[in-house]
Amino acid sequence: MAAPENRFKIIGTTTEQRKKIRGDYLICVSPIVKQGLRLRKFAVIVHSVSDNEKSKELKVICNIKTDHHLSEDTVAADQSVRNAIGIPVLYDREQIFVSIYPLSVTFMQRLFQYVSQILGRRFLFFRLGKADISDMEKDIARIPKDAFSLLGTEIGNKVVIENAFRIKDGDKFIIKKLSIKCYELLPEIEKRRKEFEEASFTARFPNAEILLKVSPDISKVFLDAHGRDQLGINANGPLLDAVRIRRHLVDLFLREFREFGIIFFLSLLTIIQLIPKDNIKWPISVLIFFVSILLSLFVVLMNIRARIK
Repeated sequence: MAAPENRFKIIGTTTEQRKKIRGDYLICVSPIVKQGLRLRKFAVIVHSVSDNEKSKELKVICNIKTDHHLSEDTVAADQSVRNAIGIPVLYDREQIFVSIYPLSVTFMQRLFQYVSQILGRRFLFFRLGKADISDMEKDIARIPKDAFSLLGTEIGNKVVIENAFRIKDGDKFIIKKLSIKCYELLPEIEKRRKEFEEASFTARFPNAEILLKVSPDISKVFLDAHGRDQLGINANGPLLDAVRIRRHLVDLFLREFREFGIIFFLSLLTIIQLIPKDNIKWPISVLIFFVSILLSLFVVLMNIRARIK
């Protein structure tokens, strides 16, 4: 079977299509398109935008789902996906086209996807912006305050920023990621940045809302040049890239265990000390010790899971 032309009209996803999609963004395609493009569970959706001077390829990572009701020239995508790749809320469906490419995922990345689903996971899209001068070379990122609770983490914790990176201008993408401490985007930084933004693709600080005609646009994440380089972001092109962010589970687990798990563990040991020693043999003491550790770990993991509302 010949591969379908990689140029599709785009519509919104339905409630029925989004069933069982937990914390992920979704693209729906017909079974023929999925087979023809050799798509698996994850893919990258791409939309090119331009002005009179430059063009920009906007792309994001999404889950793939098949829908027999979709035609072969149309795909469905979440509203957040369409906004991230520069498609306004109101648009001409006969004039806007997107492409979809396979995402190469390693075994460890695939394993993490399953583990993170169990512990709770939510991705958020952010428009990449240059860090404020005061934040450069500090190995930190900044996002709006309300994003932390949506991600299920806290200010000052690590997050994972992921970017879809094209392999040598080919038809495949890989995930480039950056683990970094994240802090609140202060109002004075946001205000100062808006004062310098310009409606030009060649501007140092391009105004995404005006250029992409997406209003309101997705939230911004501010990152310095070293961080953007690790994500494979082209430093010479207009900075309108969309990335996705999730909480850093290992970092969060270690923090939760230090702050809560150890206290819980010590409390259990204290209770054990109240039991007369004559009634406890050493094998039972060892058993109680390990059960205490397991209970502490369980409570910490449930607390991490509960952070995703």
